[in-house]
Amino acid sequence: MKTHTYFLLLIGKKKSRYAFSWNDMVFFRQPTCISVQQQQEWLGAIHRIESSRVSEASSPLMRFGRLFQKDHYASSQRTVISGETLSAQVPSLRAFYYFDAPLLISKLLQRQVYPCEPCESVCLLALVYEQEGDVIDAHYDHAYFAKDQHVVTALLCLENRSAQRLCVPRDTNVVEAFEEETSQCFAMRERECFVFSHYDTLHRIGPPLRAGERRVVVSMIFAERPQTVSVRDAVWESFKTFSVTGRMNRVVWTARLLSFIVFTLLIVMVVWIVVSRRRCRGDKRRRHA
Repeated sequence: MKTHTYFLLLIGKKKSRYAFSWNDMVFFRQPTCISVQQQQEWLGAIHRIESSRVSEASSPLMRFGRLFQKDHYASSQRTVISGETLSAQVPSLRAFYYFDAPLLISKLLQRQVYPCEPCESVCLLALVYEQEGDVIDAHYDHAYFAKDQHVVTALLCLENRSAQRLCVPRDTNVVEAFEEETSQCFAMRERECFVFSHYDTLHRIGPPLRAGERRVVVSMIFAERPQTVSVRDAVWESFKTFSVTGRMNRVVWTARLLSFIVFTLLIVMVVWIVVSRRRCRGDKRRRHA
């Protein structure tokens, strides 16, 4: 089955629109939806968050850390600032994610998309590449979502003092053959936004950072249907938060797991006591009879 991938490239204030196809993929290029002032404001806020991370590491709003994630698809290393922190520290970026971006993407893709309410920590992230060797390899953005949940990804480049490129393989089924010559690569310019309208698009951002380079990318994920909070969503969100935000949330996850175990044991004990009492009463009645 073909994978149809749509890229929305938002560049400068140009009014011209470019569309071209490559194999079974279609790309769109449109004017940017953020101004230079917004770019500078968000970059300044992200820099302040990074500068204060040592003194405020214990704050619940500071969920970030060096990410070393190795799974079936990707191995990556960069600093991650979660949606909770961005929402608290950069309200204008949160407003962009919840209002401006969904309207723009819905209009361009000709179908409605929605912010991911139950999983903001994963759906709104700032990815900061600042140390030599920082990179994210080939991966799917739907790795933390249910298989029936189609999502749309938007990558907004805020700062790029590197040779950063976004690459998509010609054959999306061959992860091992993800090389420059077998991929379509695009230079990511500042204030440029790439949108994947298909939820299982394999892609990679690279190459690894060299000394003195720096790049900042805001990753936004939208759902193609409204999401509702359920018990399964809450449990799944806890797992995603643990997986994405790194070492700092391991304590939180461990505490949640222990609380769940204790709560389960209490329920089992209560049920056992109730059943035992009923059996005792039944035995007494039979004896008197």
